[in-house]
Amino acid sequence: METCRIFPGLMELLRILLLWIQTVAFMVSNMKTAVGAYEMTKPCVLNNLCKLPCRLEPFRDVTVSWFNGNNEMLTQGMQVYKHTRNLMINKPARNEWELHILRIDLSFADTYWCKTRDGHTLSEITVVIEHEPRLNKNSSSSTRTEILENSLAQLNCEFTGIPEPEITWCRGPSKERIEGIKGHKLIIRNITRYASDEYTCIAKNRHGTSESHMQVFVDCKSNFAVLVIWYLLSPAEDGGVQIWRCPSGCSSVGARPSESENVHNSKSLFSNHRHECRNLNKKNMTR
Repeated sequence: METCRIFPGLMELLRILLLWIQTVAFMVSNMKTAVGAYEMTKPCVLNNLCKLPCRLEPFRDVTVSWFNGNNEMLTQGMQVYKHTRNLMINKPARNEWELHILRIDLSFADTYWCKTRDGHTLSEITVVIEHEPRLNKNSSSSTRTEILENSLAQLNCEFTGIPEPEITWCRGPSKERIEGIKGHKLIIRNITRYASDEYTCIAKNRHGTSESHMQVFVDCKSNFAVLVIWYLLSPAEDGGVQIWRCPSGCSSVGARPSESENVHNSKSLFSNHRHECRNLNKKNMTR
């Protein structure tokens, strides 16, 4: 009889314990559903309306607030506390609290949490702001670039943009496409003087297009030295020609230039002997 009295009590205890376990499991399930309901990355277009969703299921009467990445409270219920001219709460249904950013700018790129007063997270949303390509001047080549001939030339053209822009390269005022070249670098190996021109990089994504222009000048220095020697001619007593060679000072070197003399400026010869001296020195002119 005593065993029979204990058995119903044990069964009641087990029933209560089972009910408690079911209740806890239900609460945990609801909490996980709430936490995972809107864990997402939200793309928003610059200077446009951005809507961040928040929903409580199953619905219960509770206060819901929005927080930013610094854990600052932006809203509570329908009340807005930060950015009051640019934020508002919209309620498409009684269990929803949409955060509207009316005109989003780059400062709103952040993570936002929608939470109940008792600490349940309903939404965790990372906002990514899409915008047209913009040139980063600090990491791009100058608009005017001088490069030595036969050296390695590298032009850089850095753009930011979301989605990531596609960059192509063109040459000349008519923007003739350079086939096979994409990305923010244009590399020209052993550049020659014929590559002197205007180069344009064009960045494009679905929100717009941006360009950067670079004028390239190839410095084609001579690969030989030029020695300028001035010759002065005057009539000699024997009827010949007296030649004066003047690299830095003048000295008499005789009646005719030797085979080793190199004359680089025939205009320095006196006009009354121009024809004779050209004949004398033609074979000695070098480049």
